[in-house]
Amino acid sequence: MGESDFLENVDLMAIAREVLTAKQLAVWELDDRGFSQYQIAAALDIGRGTVRDHLLAATRRIAKELRTRQAEGS
Repeated sequence: MGESDFLENVDLMAIAREVLTAKQLAVWELDDRGFSQYQIAAALDIGRGTVRDHLLAATRRIAKELRTRQAEGS
């Protein structure tokens, strides 16, 4: 299975629910719905820098999980 085939069959939100912290997931979901970082910060009563940090950490965790699953052939 090639990388593009693997990625076509991936449910990122399901993976996010498995590997992210509650706050990372809340930020990720709002970002996925098209909210700006400023809107996410206001909605969750956190700073924009914290939003950025959560998005970066979430992206890294999801990417790590994707690499793991691809290596395992899932």
